[in-house]
Amino acid sequence: MNTQKPSKIERIHQELKAAFATPYGLIKQEARFLHNIVDDDEHIKAVIYGLYGENGQSIQTSNSGMLVATDKRLIFIDRKPMFSDVDEFGYGSILGINTNIAAIFAAVELHTAKKEYHFRNVNKKCARHFEKYIESRVIEGKKDDKAPEVAAYISKIRQPESTPISDEAVDFLRSHDVAVLSTMDKEGEINAATVYYMVDRDNRIY
Repeated sequence: MNTQKPSKIERIHQELKAAFATPYGLIKQEARFLHNIVDDDEHIKAVIYGLYGENGQSIQTSNSGMLVATDKRLIFIDRKPMFSDVDEFGYGSILGINTNIAAIFAAVELHTAKKEYHFRNVNKKCARHFEKYIESRVIEGKKDDKAPEVAAYISKIRQPESTPISDEAVDFLRSHDVAVLSTMDKEGEINAATVYYMVDRDNRIY
């Protein structure tokens, strides 16, 4: 029995559905334009869409766009009749991602070396899946690029005494490598930053 290979448009449609795109998301102009941008050997892994603003600009109701994460790159699209705003960048340019889940929708902030993208009215499932995929790619890149450098740096650090912690805490720490570091300034203002960490065999955290 012969099975016909799906067309590029059908494949993109299926991959968007697998990334939790809703029927509304699938009919957006950005989604229908993707086959013009995505390569034949490129696959969509995650997507968000909604109202957006760039580089801290206020989100206007007329600005509706989409961020697509593929196995090769990130693609931003704002598609309107007779107009297309398309930008692409690699995972190495990502500085951080923040996701706030509300009752109905989510808000996503993606920080890159070139721009900051602020999306709201984002489907919650899409947002969670997008954040998880972005973090996995960033962590993967950090490990590949920085592992020897980090190991060499740690070897020069004066080692502190090991602190006893429970087995449950050790298991949790070793199953993650992203944390939030919070600090307080002289005025009592609290700041938080997402950081990568590692735990050595003596349960010291770097």
